[in-house]
Amino acid sequence: MKMKKKFQRASFAAQTAATVLLALGAAAPLFAAMEGEVTVTGQAVRKDNNAAKFEEYRTVPEGVYLEKLSVQTEHEKSNCYIDIKGRKLGLDDQDFALKTGKWGLMEMGVKYDQTPHVYANNARSFFVNNGNGNFGLSDQLQTDLQTSTNNAPAVFTNVPFVPLRIRRDTVSAYLKLSPMDNLRIGLSGKQEDRNGTKVTGAYTPFTEITEPIKYHTQDVSVSAEVNQELFSAVLSYNGSIFKNDIDALTYDNPWRLTPAAISASGSSAPDKVRLGLPPDNQSHNFTLAGGANLPFWQSRLNASLSYGWTSQNDAFLPVTANQNIINEANRLGVAIDPSRPSLEGKIKTLSANSSLILKPINPLTLTGKVRYYKMDNQTPELQINRVRLDQLFSTATPVGNFNPVYTRKSVPISYSKLNLGTDLSYQVLSDLSLGLGYEYERMKRDNRDVDVTKEHTLKASLNYVPRQWIALRPNYLHANRYYDVYDHEKVEHALYPVGEGTNVIGTHLQRFDQTSRLRDVAGIKTSIFPLDSLTLDAEYVYRLDDYMGTEYGTQKEKNHAVSMDVTYEPSEILTLFGNYSVEKTVTDMHLRYRESGSITKLPLDLAANDWVSTAEDLTDGFGLGANAVLIKKKLDLDASFAFTRSRGQLRASNPNTIVTDGTKGTNTAATQGANAVARDYPETENETHKWLASLKWFLVENLTLRLNYSYERYLAKDYAIDGLSVWQPIVTDVNNYVLNSNQYVFLGWSPENYDAHTVGLSLTYKF
Repeated sequence: MKMKKKFQRASFAAQTAATVLLALGAAAPLFAAMEGEVTVTGQAVRKDNNAAKFEEYRTVPEGVYLEKLSVQTEHEKSNCYIDIKGRKLGLDDQDFALKTGKWGLMEMGVKYDQTPHVYANNARSFFVNNGNGNFGLSDQLQTDLQTSTNNAPAVFTNVPFVPLRIRRDTVSAYLKLSPMDNLRIGLSGKQEDRNGTKVTGAYTPFTEITEPIKYHTQDVSVSAEVNQELFSAVLSYNGSIFKNDIDALTYDNPWRLTPAAISASGSSAPDKVRLGLPPDNQSHNFTLAGGANLPFWQSRLNASLSYGWTSQNDAFLPVTANQNIINEANRLGVAIDPSRPSLEGKIKTLSANSSLILKPINPLTLTGKVRYYKMDNQTPELQINRVRLDQLFSTATPVGNFNPVYTRKSVPISYSKLNLGTDLSYQVLSDLSLGLGYEYERMKRDNRDVDVTKEHTLKASLNYVPRQWIALRPNYLHANRYYDVYDHEKVEHALYPVGEGTNVIGTHLQRFDQTSRLRDVAGIKTSIFPLDSLTLDAEYVYRLDDYMGTEYGTQKEKNHAVSMDVTYEPSEILTLFGNYSVEKTVTDMHLRYRESGSITKLPLDLAANDWVSTAEDLTDGFGLGANAVLIKKKLDLDASFAFTRSRGQLRASNPNTIVTDGTKGTNTAATQGANAVARDYPETENETHKWLASLKWFLVENLTLRLNYSYERYLAKDYAIDGLSVWQPIVTDVNNYVLNSNQYVFLGWSPENYDAHTVGLSLTYKF
């Protein structure tokens, strides 16, 4: 079967290339000039396993395939042309483009592009895809697991493999017209389809399953542009329509064949769970933009106005897939369906921009900028009696409704943002220029914790060239964002209109996008040319975000980044190059272990149970390479090595002695003590190594033979998924703290480490 697929791919590629070349050959008499190239490659791959990471966004073929096809033709008298390009035709990551037209008058083109995304080749699942987003299990399997969890070890053996991959297919076309020297008209369209499966998860119980993907997106754009000597203007329209063929994902509960009876608290373990998937939607946007030269100070004014709207009106799904809850609601006469059949979602956007550039004197340039953006969410409010996780609702007082804890209101979130800014650029000396800038931002939000935030930003930069062989460009930015009032409970009062329940505790956290923040960014770029053959480029950036006044959550985030590039050309036949980069981010956080109360218990919310943590993420890498001419005009050698590594860790501690109180919260004192202990997260790490070598032999003027070799290695360590099975028994730590339940079902996949060698022989013919 594998050899058959290789033959089919090679045959398809050969047929495509032959068809294109024959068609061009037939049209050759119409064109005075034709040139192009064809590259055919034979390739062998050796790897130690079928790791998905190796071909995550590409196809590495084995056998013979058409690597590249390029043809350009032109008719000198009529100025007509055809340009054809193809790559890896017949493979899952192929693309093909054709454009034609007449110089100065018209151009049109079409393009087809395929891009794969392979998530995993080692995922396993008992779920059977019954179509339309419905995934089922055998009754016997559910019966065995519902009868006793002791049956799980026998059930979860020989679980079949399932694919986790999607492919994006995109077809696009465009037309450009220039009926007059100062007028351009454009029209373009694109159809993108995404098909396949990816991983998703849900609770009740915690289950990891495959999610079918059948997305379709259609985009269209129309524009008209006028260019005069003193002004220019553009009017454009952009539209996008998204359609999902699958409305919901419904899967059987592995641990129950039938839904459990309603308990006194109003809960029922469901036999199946339903999840909503991305709904159909569309958006439209009109833009008018223009610019004009002004008759003073070499000035220019640019402005744009954009108006758009987005709508979503898919029908609501039933509120639950649990039939016992539906029956109980009917018995009580409770209306659990939403008050209207769909969201009736509509968002309108308005954007206005303008900038004015002034040059009052020769060394001075002033720029003023104004931007206003408004996102007006006009979706009507909606109150919903929520059935949490398809298993929880309550018949508590009042009997005719659900517990207010599970009642929610959908409220529209809108905002508007005004930005004002000015920049100054001044040539102080012939080798020194200064840049200064200021920006003010005011952001107004609806249905958020903060009504208004304001931010002031100051910027400064220098461009210093003391010698012809060196350039220094330091820069600095300081920003201060602040608010007048932060209401932690504002959003909760809007979302929980009937109340939050007895002894429910609010949040201590402030949302990082709304809270006060001081930001400082300093950096320097330098370019050094000590020799004509040697170039050195380096950059350093430091950023500090201080979320001042925030007692809990992220306190500070510090980031350092360094990068360097070196190029050395000791002779015409040899070029050496190298690079190095490192980036480190340190985040300080302050949190608290807390428990909500109940009708009979107060919440557990004590400062003694605070904990602090520091997260560190480090990414570094380097590369080396050379381009050499071994035999002039006969034999070239290219070689390179690249290494990247990312590491992450989180260290946590309790600054105080933990305090427990079994009369408060929802757990016993012993469980509270175990839960409140701050724990370090194990370190995560991944590495990539890549060696490349290419030996190019110019056989004759139009024929080139290339020998390629590559070695790739990937190593990953992630405590969250390493060694994860489809099912695992209860796991506890050294303190007998439960790390996972025995009713968790996974796909059992992980990014596998791999070593891969690829050898290829390519023949390129230019004509």
